[in-house]
Amino acid sequence: MRVLWLAKNDAKKGRDYDRARLTWMWDVTNLADKRIVRNNQRGVNSRFYRPGPFGPMEQQASSFVEWYLKQIR
Repeated sequence: MRVLWLAKNDAKKGRDYDRARLTWMWDVTNLADKRIVRNNQRGVNSRFYRPGPFGPMEQQASSFVEWYLKQIR
């Protein structure tokens, strides 16, 4: 993934902005997300994993899966 941080054309690093102060939350949440995704994938890869039904908040995902399965039949 490539992330761009935009500043004014005349902004000077260290004077007008501090990169670490701008990006700390991004770094923290990305590390947490990476850990969550990695652990989730480990569970899915387990021989014990069995997919369950979609939850009420997953209606769009459920509709997409139904549509996709119809298309490939």
